[in-house]
Amino acid sequence: MNHAYELYILSIENIDSSIVNKFIQYLSPGRQKKARNYRLEADTVRTVCGEMLLRYALSQRSGSSLPEIPLHFTYNPYGKPLLSDYPDVSFNISHSGNWVACAISDSGIGIDVEQISYDIDLNIANHYFHQKEIQIIRTTAAPESYHHFFRFWTAKESYLKCVGKGLGDPLNNFYVSDNTIILEGQITPWHIYFYDTLNNYALSVCSSSSYTEPVLPALVSIENILKCLSINI
Repeated sequence: MNHAYELYILSIENIDSSIVNKFIQYLSPGRQKKARNYRLEADTVRTVCGEMLLRYALSQRSGSSLPEIPLHFTYNPYGKPLLSDYPDVSFNISHSGNWVACAISDSGIGIDVEQISYDIDLNIANHYFHQKEIQIIRTTAAPESYHHFFRFWTAKESYLKCVGKGLGDPLNNFYVSDNTIILEGQITPWHIYFYDTLNNYALSVCSSSSYTEPVLPALVSIENILKCLSINI
């Protein structure tokens, strides 16, 4: 792969329930049960479509459709999913609102997408963000202050997901500077790539690669996935 990662995004705004029911059959029994047990149907849709988007990404990488069998996942001690059948592939999935995003790479990768809310109390930053980030938010007028908040939030989550710790580490002991992660005053090898592709959403990708330019996202449609995976509705 020539780039640090590949990025795929999928709109689920008008997805039909019949498609979700078809997609869910591709999941393992355990993951089917988990998806169906969500209290909100929207969470089921996001989870199922996230896995289908991952299947699409793997199919694009291999150049052929995947076998019609469930993907097999293992999990690290912090709950980060890994693909046991693809040990050389790193992936991460995130979803918020009407969007699902998936990043896939040969090396460590993390992604987070969040719908920007202008109702949030920005003082939350005082509890989770580094002082340098708090200062930027405090000295910026709305609506840009909210954009900064969610950019920092997605960057932090993508970093923790990239290193495989989820939210297991404090969010205020590191910060983003010039697209790199500064941890305890030291520059780390992790790079953050910001995307403003989706209106009113913040999306960040964290990669261990030194590739300095963000990869262009591939906007995937439900029709793309149906065709690629040879699914008939």
